[in-house]
Amino acid sequence: MRRIFRARLRAGVLLALGLVLAAAATPAAADSVSSPTTSVSRTEQATWDLISGQLIYSGSTRCTLGFNARNGTSRFVVTAGHCTSFAGSWSGVGGYIGPSAGSSFPGNDFGLIQVASAAALSTPLVDRYSSGVDVTITGVATPPVGSSVCYSSPMTGWRCGSVTAINQTVCYPQGCVTGLIRTSMCPGPGSSGAPVVTNPGSGTTVRAVGLVAGASGNCTSGGTTWVQPIAEPLAAYGLTLVTG
Repeated sequence: MRRIFRARLRAGVLLALGLVLAAAATPAAADSVSSPTTSVSRTEQATWDLISGQLIYSGSTRCTLGFNARNGTSRFVVTAGHCTSFAGSWSGVGGYIGPSAGSSFPGNDFGLIQVASAAALSTPLVDRYSSGVDVTITGVATPPVGSSVCYSSPMTGWRCGSVTAINQTVCYPQGCVTGLIRTSMCPGPGSSGAPVVTNPGSGTTVRAVGLVAGASGNCTSGGTTWVQPIAEPLAAYGLTLVTG
């Protein structure tokens, strides 16, 4: 029998991620940080790249682009379900992306944004910000305990840590999320839905692990980040990752 570990968290546990999950959470509860690192152009570009780890927003809700995926000719962005359940129309660093197309939260924590803009180009890239050049997603991985993993987000940049446990259950006022991966990666604001990938070391390719779903602590004193495995939304929505 699979042993399930439970962690019951305070309502403000996702403050560090940029989205407050309170008993009556609404898009208005989202992070509205106006730091230069989250400023975006609202002018639609001719074409622009959808890159994992970059800012996505809907009104004042700030989250992170997790992964690009396809179902036939339809294109999607996969991010946290607690993001897409609170917001409708999404934009990114280059302009309009499209509407929310699905959300599974609580129980799981994944959601879809349909890429409705022909100007937004789906890529297999993950932004590493000041830590190095973009890396390329080549597939999916389920790393065991002790493995090194990293995530990317616009406020925190590129952060790495290790897998410390699997099959975790984390509970919020809205309900519990099961099957999560617990890691030692430190959390930062705006990280909801951020892509978690294998550590590339000195290489240029990674495998997709999951999406940042919740956290406690910070990157000054340290903390814990929980990850929604990416295999679940891919199976649930019949998606294929965009890979290179």
